[in-house]
Amino acid sequence: MANPAGVALIVSLTIMFVCSLPFIRRRGHFEIFYFTHLLYWAYFALLVMHAPAYWMWLIVPGLIWVAEMSYRVINVLFGAGKTVIKAGVILPSNVTNLIIERPPGFNFSAGDWVFIKIPAVASSEWHPF
Repeated sequence: MANPAGVALIVSLTIMFVCSLPFIRRRGHFEIFYFTHLLYWAYFALLVMHAPAYWMWLIVPGLIWVAEMSYRVINVLFGAGKTVIKAGVILPSNVTNLIIERPPGFNFSAGDWVFIKIPAVASSEWHPF
């Protein structure tokens, strides 16, 4: 069982690596990057099949991941509200200038960030700004 799982691990990791290279991501093929990186679910399952005792090493990172995802879901459901992008311009230096309407009660602090999704471009892409 370890040998086929090991070969599958190498294949899935190679696919994720190749699809994360700049020539894929920066040419407008973000979906390829995103969907191939969902192979991490198969990667961890194969890793446990390859080395059965590895599940012990997944517990702490798995709990951290579950805590972060729970925080994100709770923040989306009970957050301060949606923001609206009023305008977006690509400047000559290839920098994107976004004008974002502040929701009521919004307080900005240095280091704050927001996830932005533009459904007209792609419905599955969220970008941190």
